[in-house]
This record gives sequence, structure tokens and C-alpha cells, in this order.
Amino acid sequence: MTNKELLDSLKNAVNCDMKQKLIQNSQELIIGQANRKTMLRMLEYELDEETKIDGKSVETLKCMFEDYLDKYMADKPQGHIFIVICCLFSTFIVKEPMHPQHASNWQRIGENEYRCPYYDDALNSLCNWCVCEKL
Repeated sequence: MTNKELLDSLKNAVNCDMKQKLIQNSQELIIGQANRKTMLRMLEYELDEETKIDGKSVETLKCMFEDYLDKYMADKPQGHIFIVICCLFSTFIVKEPMHPQHASNWQRIGENEYRCPYYDDALNSLCNWCVCEKL
């Protein structure tokens, strides 16, 4: 799989109605403002270069997020798609932290280097997929 194929797949997961509602900041969507901003950025994003990414890793992270959201956000399943898309975009396309800065207080150390005070390096932690390192 390439980063272009993943980006195209993420963009295609957003139908025209969703896109309009994102643009209009519609309250009909179950999405936080940080994820709304990330979604709009993803929909307009153009890659500088096409690179290979591990499709198995993408699928593993997607499944981990779906399981996590089914467990901890079971009451709002219609919002899961946005969280999954934003995290896959952040992790594999732009290589930025999955959480917005204000939510986890990560710090940018270098151009592509981040540290997070909440980083959890437990075996099945979603943090292991984030570009952040433990602060």
C-alpha cells in the first residue's frame, strides 16, 4: 500500500453529505472541533511524494481503534468514523500526534519529533502507534 492509496481511501470514506456538513460546521455530525479541522485538512491534503506504507499496520491500527471506540464510546457509533480517519491520517500520512495538542499537552521538540506526558507504552496501547515519544 502507498500513502496515496491510503489518503484516497480516507477521502473516499467521506461522502458528499458528510463533507458538506463538515464544511458547514453542522451540529448533526458527532465530531469534535479538532477532528473537524483535521478532517477538512485531510480532504484538501495533497502529498509531496508517494511512499510505501505497511498496509497490515494500517489495518491493525484501524481495528484497534474500532475496538476501543466500541468499548469506550459505544453510545456514539456514528462519530467513530471521524476519529478513525483522523488518527490514520495523522499517523500514516502527516506523521503528527493523534491527539490535538490541547488534549494531551504534547510538545514539539524538532521538525518531526514530539514528546507526550501521557504516552502509555503498555503492550496494547494505541499510544504505541503515535509519533509521540514518552516525555
